[in-house]
Amino acid sequence: MLASGFAGGMEEKMKKILDTKGKLFGVINIIDLAVVIVIVILALSAFVKFDQNEKITSSDKEIEYVVEVKNIRQPSVDAFKKNYEDIIEPDTKKGMGDIIDLQMSKSKETIITADGHYKEVELEDEFDVLLTLRVKGTETEDNYYTLNGKKLIVGDTVTLNNEYVTSYGVVKSVEVVTE
Repeated sequence: MLASGFAGGMEEKMKKILDTKGKLFGVINIIDLAVVIVIVILALSAFVKFDQNEKITSSDKEIEYVVEVKNIRQPSVDAFKKNYEDIIEPDTKKGMGDIIDLQMSKSKETIITADGHYKEVELEDEFDVLLTLRVKGTETEDNYYTLNGKKLIVGDTVTLNNEYVTSYGVVKSVEVVTE
């Protein structure tokens, strides 16, 4: 009898919290409440994510970065040599700086020989190029940005374009130039 009295009391309390129409305290549907809670959580997380202002440690500085472009042919190398200035990112048309150094070497590939050994061979008509670029930008505690707002991250793939060639490369290093 005690157990049934306890269960009956709980059932009565639950009826006061959740009515027959599924409304919480007779005011709001429990599903609507869950949706509102999810929206509030998403809004707060977006605010926290986008409100993390990075502290700028230096602005209007010369930033130098190295991009490795792999497996390009001689005409592409020549096209980079033809115009060292005004390198842009083609999708955004943002300036990526000027090339201040270009180093090239033969591309290499690892192959498996007939007897199952690995061997590194030079590719006939392909080159790996290290492009060193210099651009005006800002430095924050954690990142580097061009003045046009392009974030420079080591390991990031970038697209470089001048009026003669477009190539993809990987950022190998980024630093502020001290002169």
